[in-house]
Amino acid sequence: MKNLILPICIMLTVTCFSQTGPGGVGNSSNNVIWLNGDIYTLATSPYISTWPDQSGNGNNFSQATTTKQPMVVGYSGFKGIRFDGGDYITNAGIAALNTNTNTNYVVYNGYRPNHVGFLFNASFTQNNQYITAYRSNGNIRSWVLNSSLGIVDNITTNSSTFQIISSVWDGVGQTFDSYKDGTSIGSKSGANGSPTGNYFNIIGASANGSYRFDGDMSELIV
Repeated sequence: MKNLILPICIMLTVTCFSQTGPGGVGNSSNNVIWLNGDIYTLATSPYISTWPDQSGNGNNFSQATTTKQPMVVGYSGFKGIRFDGGDYITNAGIAALNTNTNTNYVVYNGYRPNHVGFLFNASFTQNNQYITAYRSNGNIRSWVLNSSLGIVDNITTNSSTFQIISSVWDGVGQTFDSYKDGTSIGSKSGANGSPTGNYFNIIGASANGSYRFDGDMSELIV
């Protein structure tokens, strides 16, 4: 199982070593990425230069360009990372994502006006949009690609509050199941792709930096 997510400590620069996954589930061997909105590295407050991975694998996401850095925002009891439609953070590639057995979660607030913006996108040798979750105006869409690079996807409506969008890709059973706040939003067959050569991952935009997300994320797990 692989996962993406967000919140927990607060400091100008935070370094944590996690042997246990989110909610006490899993560890560094089966949680590839865990991003927590309460744990971040500030550039010039309130903007962040790095969203540090808490899975224990060091798969951090960063942005060196100050005009493209997201910012920390506070909610009651937790923090979020705000992408304003011009921001994104990246990771240069994660070998552990080269698998078709993948579970991912994104916790985000869909309160912003309609727009097309990518929450998370993973690029592999075969295609630069192999695993994707993005907002498409009033909908949220998650997909993986099949062996012919065709899209296998599930779609549901976007809510104007915090929501959890998760997907489970079972390459052995060749199924792709997605959920919103724990309720199924679709189950598709034919998910027989086999991604290799993960070389780039991005949060807040598509692989080429377009279609930038406008909203707040509080957790991402893969």
